[in-house]
Amino acid sequence: MADRILMKGNEAIAEAAILAGCRHYFGYPITPQTEIPEYFSERMFEEEVSGCFLQAESEIAAINMVYGVAGTGFRVMTSSSSPGISLKGEGISYLAGCELPALIVNVQRGGPGLGGIQPSQSDYFHATRGAGHGDFHMIVLAPSSVQEMADLTIKGFDLAEKYRMPAMILSDGTMGQMMEPVSLEKGVINEYDKSWALTGTKGERKPNIVNSLYIAPEELEKLNFERYERYKKIEETEAMYEEYLMDDAEYAIAAFGIASRVAKNAVNEARKQGIKVGMIRPITLWPFPVAPFKKAADKVKAIISVELSMGQMIEDVRLATECKVPVTLCNRVGGMIVSPEQVLEAIKEVAENGGKEIVITGVNIGDFGHSTNESFFDLISELEKVDGIERYRISSIEPNLLTDEIIDYVAQSKVFMPHFHIPLQSGSNDVLRLMRRKYDTELFAHKIEKIKSLMPDAFIGVDVIVGTRGELDEYFENSYKFIESLDISQLHVFSYSERPGTKALEIPYAVAHEVKHERSQRLLKLSEIKTHNFYKSAIGTTREVLFEHTSGKNKPMHGFTDNYIRIEIPNTPNFDNEILSVKIGDFNKKGDALIGII
Repeated sequence: MADRILMKGNEAIAEAAILAGCRHYFGYPITPQTEIPEYFSERMFEEEVSGCFLQAESEIAAINMVYGVAGTGFRVMTSSSSPGISLKGEGISYLAGCELPALIVNVQRGGPGLGGIQPSQSDYFHATRGAGHGDFHMIVLAPSSVQEMADLTIKGFDLAEKYRMPAMILSDGTMGQMMEPVSLEKGVINEYDKSWALTGTKGERKPNIVNSLYIAPEELEKLNFERYERYKKIEETEAMYEEYLMDDAEYAIAAFGIASRVAKNAVNEARKQGIKVGMIRPITLWPFPVAPFKKAADKVKAIISVELSMGQMIEDVRLATECKVPVTLCNRVGGMIVSPEQVLEAIKEVAENGGKEIVITGVNIGDFGHSTNESFFDLISELEKVDGIERYRISSIEPNLLTDEIIDYVAQSKVFMPHFHIPLQSGSNDVLRLMRRKYDTELFAHKIEKIKSLMPDAFIGVDVIVGTRGELDEYFENSYKFIESLDISQLHVFSYSERPGTKALEIPYAVAHEVKHERSQRLLKLSEIKTHNFYKSAIGTTREVLFEHTSGKNKPMHGFTDNYIRIEIPNTPNFDNEILSVKIGDFNKKGDALIGII
């Protein structure tokens, strides 16, 4: 790893661009991004770089210079701040229309109009909805540290070339001026086909044409449809995000960039005060990471979107959660930054109403009490005696720590629900050995059979990782068949991601990204089938349901049975946080819940 040096975020972007192979920069000074062109103005003329820096006469001129270099296939970038990016809008649209790769950096400031020079996140719509006229997207990356300013700059160039489209780094005034240690390494520059580039024919081929003007409407329509097919692939494969303390979260924060750093402090403080809150940080704002929010909507009671805007990302959060849970806004604007105290108060506000259900979770909860000569069984035995709590659920306990004694206890308990979440990770013993797991598929199958023999209606969720190093095609197929054979209710599927410095990197055979995606999709489809069948088996039965608060008078109300089946009824506010006996009917229109009859 390269030595860490202290740099401003804006400087880290510029140096990372050079390491990524960018040798052409065109821009115009505007606060708070001026350090970027200032850095390039010196660095580009050093002998080892020998690049081109030009301060254009305006932002419009700069983006058109970018357009010209991008057409030749060379890596090129520009940077500006909010009003300057607006001026570049037409040129960005031309880049998208001509399918030219380029990197654009927006170090946001307050607006609208000239606004102020303090930080903001109010260009979210502008960035994620196109930043210019016509139907198009940019890949939008949102760093939350100086290190990510560098890393995502390199990533941005790569993605722009991979998909032949403009990419944007959406930063802000604080991130740009912030100084932190950063490690800068050149890494591998991927090579992509550039047979489209204007490089001169040398009399050996037909001339290439870079153009975004199409007189025939049929031709323009065809190109737009083709472009959106590519966008669909990007949405499926390139969404990036970070989850923080979401495993047992009852509430969630959504935040990006500088707001996520503030929100993380608030999450930590809320945890100290006994509030189970986590955070989802989108790293790509387009494509927006729908999956973690969709998953969170099935487990948390509310989501708070923390933004330095009047509420822009909150719309994507609501779309991703399909409005299953309330989503509220915690914000500051005009250059002001939210404080951890403000976010903490927002968390307390949504958590102020007491609950009747507790989820027991943590890291290696099956090892509870190991250092004090106690056990997890001792804990659940004591929890049974607590007054006022009507439901407990056991979350994420390793199969080798889920003893038969615990299963027997849950089976006869009145407050521990027939609901288990057990990490399997792989249904291949060969892969489990590579992972150094302390169990095998035989033990796992025994635990499932034991649960089902005592609690036939129990919900069993299972974690699976696909694409881990060493997962040969044969191993995956064995894993799939084993999982298919299990009497379980749902899969949580995760794609393996490498971490520098880990032992796993010593394992030969790395699974290709496309293969990981294909395997993930197969298991997600299997999960849908198993969940559907589990829900279907409950139709016609009567079970106890704990109903949850719903947002909006015209929206249905939802709750969960003891065995974690989602039930839908008409909105009845006085049922909020109540446990009622419900006869279970057929699937709702969306197919994500069963209709309850009271």
